[in-house]
Amino acid sequence: MPQAVSLSKQLMNLCSWDISGVSLIPADGGAFEVSVGYKLMYSKLETGEFPDESILVDEIRSELFTQQG
Repeated sequence: MPQAVSLSKQLMNLCSWDISGVSLIPADGGAFEVSVGYKLMYSKLETGEFPDESILVDEIRSELFTQQG
C-alpha cells in the first residue's frame, strides 16, 4: 500500500489539473493495477513486480495528454 500512496501523491502533484480523482482500492493477492479512464496502464498481476514509478508517471502523463486531444 505504501507504493500506491506514493504513486498517488506523485500523480496529484504533477498532473492534478488533468486528474479528476485517484482511487485506491485494497485487494488481496498482490494486485496493483493502474488505469487511466478505462485503459489499463499497468498490472502487477501481469508483470509480477511493482512498476518503476517515474516511468509509469511519464506514461500516465502522456496518456492524459493524448486523451485531451
